[in-house]
Amino acid sequence: MNLQTMSHNDRLILNRIRLWCNGYNLTIRSNGEVLGTDDDSDPDNMIEISFREEDNLIRLLGTNSQLYVCFDDKGQLYGEKDAKNPGTLFMETVNASYSTFQTTLGAKSWFIGIRKNGKPKPGKRTGEAQKDTRFLLRKLMTDHHELRMSHDDRPLANRVRLCCNGYNLAIRSNGEILGSDDVSDPDSIIEITSGGDDNLVRLLGNNSRMYVCFDDSGQLYGEKDPNNPGTIFKEAFIDSYSTFQSTLGSKSWFLGIQRNGKPKPGKKSGKTEKDKRFLLRKVVISHNDPEFSNHVRLWCKGYNLTIRSNGEVLGTDDDSDPDSKIEISYAEEFNRVRLLGTNSQLYVCFDDNGQLYGEKDPQNPGTIFIEAYISSYSTFQSTLGSKSWFIGLRRNGKPKPGKKTFKTQKGTQFLLRNVL
Repeated sequence: MNLQTMSHNDRLILNRIRLWCNGYNLTIRSNGEVLGTDDDSDPDNMIEISFREEDNLIRLLGTNSQLYVCFDDKGQLYGEKDAKNPGTLFMETVNASYSTFQTTLGAKSWFIGIRKNGKPKPGKRTGEAQKDTRFLLRKLMTDHHELRMSHDDRPLANRVRLCCNGYNLAIRSNGEILGSDDVSDPDSIIEITSGGDDNLVRLLGNNSRMYVCFDDSGQLYGEKDPNNPGTIFKEAFIDSYSTFQSTLGSKSWFLGIQRNGKPKPGKKSGKTEKDKRFLLRKVVISHNDPEFSNHVRLWCKGYNLTIRSNGEVLGTDDDSDPDSKIEISYAEEFNRVRLLGTNSQLYVCFDDNGQLYGEKDPQNPGTIFIEAYISSYSTFQSTLGSKSWFIGLRRNGKPKPGKKTFKTQKGTQFLLRNVL
């Protein structure tokens, strides 16, 4: 299945999401009511994002109600059947790890928003800088109805790495569970499967074929039998992170990784601790696997990293620009990656002076970068000698010279956005 040629039904698997704001998911009822709900198993809060190619505007469709989020002339939100209604069109803007959705109705500056009580916010009272209008897009990777795919399709949606305290949760074939700092470790690829009810899940090691499991004393290990009750966890969301709580009796044990990479005993775990919060990262598939290549856009300072056919590397603010589609592939060792422009077929590369350009030869050492994570962002550091150069974009969209970059600069921190 190729991402560029997949059918409409296949695309639904990739662009069905939940829009989370103020602790609520944007929801569209069959009666046309738009509101926020805190029930992750509510089918009415599954949203499908669709694009209008000519101007890159989007629509938000309730997959269950088959109604579009829409503003009326007074700024009230409701569910609309007719996709041609201009109130269904929105302009998406990415702000940090969040998205805002502004109406295109005339000169209105209305944004979709949810109040702290879950009620929709009138458009006239919204602004882009308000927290009530900032939505976290959550992929539907743990649903267990029509979104639970066959084994052959699973690499597209529910294979992830669970990152905590700088380590990825790993399950060895001998049953050992630990944190691994090697992002190419095959034992750290986790498949999220249904736990049978609500938002209950199981975590299966893609390589070891063993499930994360708590024993009766609160120790984590790899279990072959999915019917063991210790393999079932309740997933909850805190900001952009997930927590996984055991369902064993009245236990309040959480899955966790300590700062040294060792698993945390359930008896010493707590929901609010940092070592219980996991960032779900979509698995980057090998460049040699054309069916499941990882196509993304790398967003920084309002621009997408772009590679022109003439070798120019720059930032563009046009999400429909084909030169901004990037394929991430692993290099030969450790957590090294290459960034390939899918349209130009050129790799992002540093020359000896720290200037970025597009390179044809993947064997050029300037094409290899170390990917590291800062919160929900990624940084890409050159592996050229002892250089500490990072890929970066300036506020005007121009590439930043490697000599003027460092890891904690905002201009070197990229948000990975999946290409739908």
